Amino acid sequence: MDNGVIFYLLLFGPLLPVVIAVAGGILFALGAAVHALIGGAVSSFVEYSRPRRERAYVKKHQRGISHL
Repeated sequence: MDNGVIFYLLLFGPLLPVVIAVAGGILFALGAAVHALIGGAVSSFVEYSRPRRERAYVKKHQRGISHL
């Protein structure tokens, strides 16, 4: 091994678990955001693919249920 490689391993080696944890947290947050965006898009697509009259009926009855 080159001396520079050994130097960097000794210097940044102890930080490797922290780097992995931070990268995992960032990937988890990105995954959650993408999951929420896809879920919202699918939900709105399903809602607006219903006939207009059925949407009004569902909206009216959901409003009544939410005030319980």
